Amino acid sequence: FSKAFKVKRKGALTWKKIVKSTRAFFVGNLVLAVITYPVFIIIFRIFNVPSIFTVAALATFLNLVPFAGAVMAGFLPAIALYAQAESIGGSLGLYGACIVIHFVVADFVTPKILGSQVNINATTSTIALVAWGELWGGMGLILAIPLTSLIKILFECSDFYWLKWIAALMSAEAAE
Repeated sequence: FSKAFKVKRKGALTWKKIVKSTRAFFVGNLVLAVITYPVFIIIFRIFNVPSIFTVAALATFLNLVPFAGAVMAGFLPAIALYAQAESIGGSLGLYGACIVIHFVVADFVTPKILGSQVNINATTSTIALVAWGELWGGMGLILAIPLTSLIKILFECSDFYWLKWIAALMSAEAAE
């Protein structure tokens, strides 16, 4: 990677930043999964969802998907509950609880865990999710933040002033 830059040390430092940011994103998502899994188990136990551990694992994974995760994480458990109890009210309550969990995690927990390491502001994150999601679908949604972080780091380490300026606009520190 250092061969891409005129100064080899700058290439090595850029690579370290990319590795740190990418690692922070994936470890942060792992921490989020470890936090949300027991919450889903408790909620599913309260609502008497069948196969709570399996359904909680699936809901936890789907909860990590931006935007569509709220819909998907609650849909399958609500359908499973409806199939077992035939209670539309209970299914809707469970679905609502899953959506609340998703939004609490997405709006309050995720920025605290991932925000300081990835260093991308909310506007850039939203634009990245829409653009990468449109380009690559579900995989684009999952990889949007690390790819955008990679682009921002490359812009920061560039020799071009205008790319550094764009990186500053993308930064969470610039928004404060």
